[in-house]
Amino acid sequence: MAKVFAYLLASGHITVSPLKTLLERDELVKEGLAFQFLLDCLAAWQSEKDAPNVWASLRKSSLDSKLLEFLPLSKRNQESFSGSMLDSGLGQLLDYQKTQRVETVKRELAAEINNQIQSNETTPTELIVLVRDYMTENGFSDAEVVIILWNTLISLVEWSKKEELVADQAVKHMRYYLPLFKEFCKSQRAELALLVRIQDYCYENMNFLKAFQKLVLLFYKSKWWWGWLKVM
Repeated sequence: MAKVFAYLLASGHITVSPLKTLLERDELVKEGLAFQFLLDCLAAWQSEKDAPNVWASLRKSSLDSKLLEFLPLSKRNQESFSGSMLDSGLGQLLDYQKTQRVETVKRELAAEINNQIQSNETTPTELIVLVRDYMTENGFSDAEVVIILWNTLISLVEWSKKEELVADQAVKHMRYYLPLFKEFCKSQRAELALLVRIQDYCYENMNFLKAFQKLVLLFYKSKWWWGWLKVM
């Protein structure tokens, strides 16, 4: 049945949406039948089309973010999912899923940081614990984390429209969060990633042009940033 369903998908006679109904059948999910059907369907579908085509269809139906839900609750983790996908010859689809999952978790982290700060109940030191937990659980690199921090923190402020005021406003804002950056910016890669992101942001937002030099100076004077440049 899974192969027939896959052939109909590949020929364009049906959409992916009916697959979602499997998630509504608790007994099928619990017994592992829903996940096995999904694996057989994806394998047959991929043989008829190709992985990029299959993934595009999954994304269009918003099923790309629900794939782990086909697993029984006791086995619902990335490790079990990855092993089954590889055993079924679905390595390329697995790569797409991992990338999508990472981006989803990054958005979740950014939203959580934003919520914690907006609640006015969290200090930079307390945010370190939150970010560290996400970093450990999801295998984020320090370079990825500092980019998330910069993008999130810079979006929290309603910036002045006057260029001469933005620079001082930005420095004051980022100075408060220096402990957060210090914790996750201890490698050359992270420092360089942050520097490039600041530069890109300032040039993408022209009223921040004068802020770039002051922001770089702020981090440099913090004595922990650019340590690798000081010894070169």
